[in-house]
Amino acid sequence: MIFFTHPKYLYLFLLLIIFILRFVFDFINLKNIFYGSRLNFIRKKVILKNIFYGLAFTFLIFAFAEVNIGRKKISAKQSGTELFFLLDISRSMSVKDTVSSRLDIAKALIKIINVNIDTVPAGLILFKGKAILSIPMTRDKTIFDSILSQVSPNSFTTHGSNLQNAINFAINKFSDAESIRKMIILITDGDESSGSFNNASTNVRDKNIHCICIGVGTNSGAAIKIYDEHKNEKEITTRLAEENLKAFIKNLDDSQSVYFKYDEINIAEKIISIIKKNNQSTTIIINEKQSRIGECLFLCVLFLFVGFIFGEHEWVKK
Repeated sequence: MIFFTHPKYLYLFLLLIIFILRFVFDFINLKNIFYGSRLNFIRKKVILKNIFYGLAFTFLIFAFAEVNIGRKKISAKQSGTELFFLLDISRSMSVKDTVSSRLDIAKALIKIINVNIDTVPAGLILFKGKAILSIPMTRDKTIFDSILSQVSPNSFTTHGSNLQNAINFAINKFSDAESIRKMIILITDGDESSGSFNNASTNVRDKNIHCICIGVGTNSGAAIKIYDEHKNEKEITTRLAEENLKAFIKNLDDSQSVYFKYDEINIAEKIISIIKKNNQSTTIIINEKQSRIGECLFLCVLFLFVGFIFGEHEWVKK
């Protein structure tokens, strides 16, 4: 695939319009200077010269835009971790089929984990039918806890639950640094009213992001009142969709991606251990985009030279 590091320079291709207009003007005026077989010969040389100059200009723009074609495997130092807590605040998280509401348990787990991961920066993303960035990446645990304590199902007004959209949103909020280990801690009951949760696993794998999933709720579930498309109130039972969450983690095929149920013994300590265990600098193999600036500059000079050679001719007036 082709990528451009600085795509704004591609607008320089608009200058080709001036180049083409100048070429057409000069080409037409050749008949006022040459005639017969000489005119045909010069026209061929002018066409070839301008083609090569145009190619030289094209590759110069590609060099400015820093074109990347293909990838190469290189070893690099991985330094530190970035972490996003991805918290489900859909209406099903407010039910109390546990010792307290699912959301209160989720918030308590986040506080315990976040305060014990030392200098690891963490952010908070809330999601229902859509996702929002509630806390940008920060090392300030006090501010984080203060904002987290105010989170409720009424934090914003969308309805439903879209896990796929939430995970993709989180992926796009990480920094571009490939040397940083990136982690998501997803806390949810797995209830999904839109999107396709497992479709997000491909994106997580491709971006080399690790995911710890915490399921909150019980298998028996609890009743919750909702409104259908006709705004009629009805009662449904919402349960922990544990199998869906386990399947998502299994699809990641990653030793650092794990599923936990909220009531597992020492769950917070286990998660903190995973985060800290791999937070040191390590050597990893990454697929780096292959920059082609050198090749573009070489082709630019080459086509300029060839164009100059073809442009050398004797001017003979009528």
